[in-house]
Amino acid sequence: MTQKQLTYFVTVYEQKSISKAAKMLYITPQALSKSLASLEEELQISLFSHTSNRIVPTEEAARLVNHARNIILEYDIVENRLFKQANIRHPLPISCTYDSLQVMSSEFFHSFMVEHPNILLQLREYPDQHILKQLDHNQVDLAFLPGPLDYDKYEYTPIFSDDFHLILPKNHRLADRDYIDIEDLKDEPLVIKSGDSTTSISQYSTFIDHGILPNIILETSDNYLLMDLIARGQALGMVLGFFASKISHPKVVTKPFHNLKMSKTIYLTQKKDFPLSHEARHFKEDLLDYIYRL
Repeated sequence: MTQKQLTYFVTVYEQKSISKAAKMLYITPQALSKSLASLEEELQISLFSHTSNRIVPTEEAARLVNHARNIILEYDIVENRLFKQANIRHPLPISCTYDSLQVMSSEFFHSFMVEHPNILLQLREYPDQHILKQLDHNQVDLAFLPGPLDYDKYEYTPIFSDDFHLILPKNHRLADRDYIDIEDLKDEPLVIKSGDSTTSISQYSTFIDHGILPNIILETSDNYLLMDLIARGQALGMVLGFFASKISHPKVVTKPFHNLKMSKTIYLTQKKDFPLSHEARHFKEDLLDYIYRL
């Protein structure tokens, strides 16, 4: 039994409607019904009876509701008020692969900070291999990382996925194409992200699988440098479609690849069998709830 389950139960009890309660809680009716069913199974009781157009609380629900309200209140006092005078904020460091924060929703981060004012998010970008070492040495509870990941070592949930596009100068010979074939990039100067990142390794393998040795002239995590080199006609690069749609540089164009599934999926990752902190559990639970509602 969790505080969230009790909050869901009390809201349904007060609204006498799954759909109305779901709207207030910003979740789907299916997710709300599943939570109630889980609570009923744990308590071995029935909380609501269903009629044609409404639900009716049972006697067991009437006995439970005041206790549930008290538990929710006490939980709120301990979590958000008890140490408020001391202005205690608990840091939650989360390591992020390069560019992952740019595709994350600021709406989610804002709502999390409002709901959990005692948690101080510390979001920092690092190379992928550095983040994996942090997880292995229990230096962070959670991380945003691209796949593929080791299933035996990590537990991970997909958060975002997007296809890569080619970014090139507007006066380049390929700029008029609707699509780009990977064979078109033979001998072309390429700028990629840090070479030890899982994404760069995957891109390199894709070239090799097509019989092409990529002409990589620079590895960098600096998007400004990448754009400047391309605008000067000195290199080509690859960016996610999310970024491609936002580029408005007068000397640069972006093109999708033809018949080539070269993508990047970002996962919320944790070390297997490593207990998450109270703050990390809140973050993971809230993020997955947010994504489920999208």
